[in-house]
Amino acid sequence: MTRRLNIDFAPPTLARTLRLTPQWAWSLGLVGLLLCLAAALSWQRAGQDQLALRDEIAAVEARLAARQTRPRVKAAPPVPEAQVLAVNSVISRLNLPWGALFEAFEQSTAPSIALLEINPDPKNHVVRGIAEARTGAAMLGYVERLKREPFWVDARLTKHEFVDQDATQPVRFEFEVLWQEGGP
Repeated sequence: MTRRLNIDFAPPTLARTLRLTPQWAWSLGLVGLLLCLAAALSWQRAGQDQLALRDEIAAVEARLAARQTRPRVKAAPPVPEAQVLAVNSVISRLNLPWGALFEAFEQSTAPSIALLEINPDPKNHVVRGIAEARTGAAMLGYVERLKREPFWVDARLTKHEFVDQDATQPVRFEFEVLWQEGGP
C-alpha cells in the first residue's frame, strides 16, 4: 500500500487556494452566504414593518387627540326652584290613585247629589270637593256615606250655603275627605 504524497512547492496564491479548496467547503460557504442573505432580507422586512407600525400608532394618536379636543357639551343651566316645585306637584298629582278615588266617590254619591268639583292635595292625602244637594238632609247623608267608604279615612263638612239664585234652592257645600297613604 503505497501512500501518495502531495508535495507542492508552489507559492501560496489566491488561485492556488481556490483550486485546492475542497467541494464540501464550497458548499458550506454557499449555504452560509444564503443564510446571510436571508437574514438581511428578514431584517429589512422587520424595519419596514416597524415603520408601518409607527405610522399606524401616529394615526391612532392623532384620532385620539381629535376626540379629546372636541368641544365639551355645556351643562344645562340649573332649574329654578319654582319650576322644580311645579314639576313635582304635577308628578304627585299624576301618581294619585285616581281609579280608587273616583270609584270611592261613585260608590258614595246618590242621585240627589251633584258633585261639582274635586281638588286633590297629594301631599296631605286630602281631597277637597264642592257639591250640591237638594236638601240639607241629603248633604249630611252624603258626608256620612263618605265616612263609611273604606277608601276614606275621614270625611267632614267644611262649609255650606243655600243657593238663592236657583228656584229649587239647593244646598251648595264644601267637604274634605282624607285617604290612607297606601290606599285601602
